[in-house]
Amino acid sequence: MSQNYDSQRLNQLEIKTPRLLLRRINDADFEAQLEQERDPRIMRFIREVPSLAHAQERVRGFIAPWSGKDMDWLCFTIAAVDLDGFAVGAVLGAMVFRLTEQRLDIGEFGYRVNVACQGKGIGYEASQALVDAVFRETPLHKIVAKCVASNVPSWRIMEKVGMQREGVLRDEADADGKREDLLVYGLLRREWEQTR
Repeated sequence: MSQNYDSQRLNQLEIKTPRLLLRRINDADFEAQLEQERDPRIMRFIREVPSLAHAQERVRGFIAPWSGKDMDWLCFTIAAVDLDGFAVGAVLGAMVFRLTEQRLDIGEFGYRVNVACQGKGIGYEASQALVDAVFRETPLHKIVAKCVASNVPSWRIMEKVGMQREGVLRDEADADGKREDLLVYGLLRREWEQTR
C-alpha cells in the first residue's frame, strides 16, 4: 500500500498554469492570507471566521514547513501570473492538500479564492493543477474534497476536475450559522489516468 511521501520535495513544489502560480505560502503572503481568512464572504462556506489571534496562528501554520504527517496541511498561495486586472504575484487565494490516511494513500484538497476574482475560473484552474501535480508527484491512490451542499460553485469545480460525488453527510457542516449537508467527492488514480 503506502509508499514514502517526500515532504522535502513537496515543500519546494511550484505548480504553473497559463494564468497562475501555486507556490508555498511564505512570509510575504501573511497579510493577504490573513485578510482572506478573516473575510466572511470567503469563509462563509468553509468555517466560522476566526478571531484575529486564531487567524494569525492559522496563517503562521500555513507558512511552516509541511511535515508530511496525516492531517497536516500542505499550503499554497494561488498567485496571479497572467490574469487581466491583477498584478503579477497578486495573492488570489489558497490551495491546501493533506494526507488523510497515508497508510492507504488517501489525500484531501481544498481551496479558497478571493472575492475579487471569483467567477473567473481560478478555483477550477488551481484545483486541476494541484490534483494533477499530487497524482504525478506522489503515490496517492485517491484524493477527496468536501463542501457544503449550498456552495454550488465549489462542487461544480470538483465535478469539472473529474471527481464523483460519493456521499452526503447530513447536517454535518455549519455554513453561515446554519446546519448544512456536507458533500463528499472523490477521484481515484485510475480515473485520473484515464482522463490525462
